[in-house]
Amino acid sequence: MKMQITLALLLLMASTLAYSGTWIKDTKIVDVRWYNSDAGFITTADTSNPECSGASLNGNRYLNSSTLGSDKMISLALAAMMADKSVEILVDQCYNNKHSKITGVIVKSQ
Repeated sequence: MKMQITLALLLLMASTLAYSGTWIKDTKIVDVRWYNSDAGFITTADTSNPECSGASLNGNRYLNSSTLGSDKMISLALAAMMADKSVEILVDQCYNNKHSKITGVIVKSQ
């Protein structure tokens, strides 16, 4: 299991190198939601909204099943929240003019 999580993390890190975007660093996951519409949100303690200029501040980060690796990112976020670990979230673009879209998740060891 540890090997699978490490491999998933490495693949996500490698895939995010090709993307532009903004890193939200050293924050905590406070909520993980997934809906039957095949989309969900990862809510962070950091409420900045770097990819949605002009939108109100909120910590809801959007992703859906068409986002590559969405199942792995939701799993990493849930594990980080349960273990009370800090994370770094890569966001790129804006969903519905109010939520940053997630393209990467890194769980910090400390």
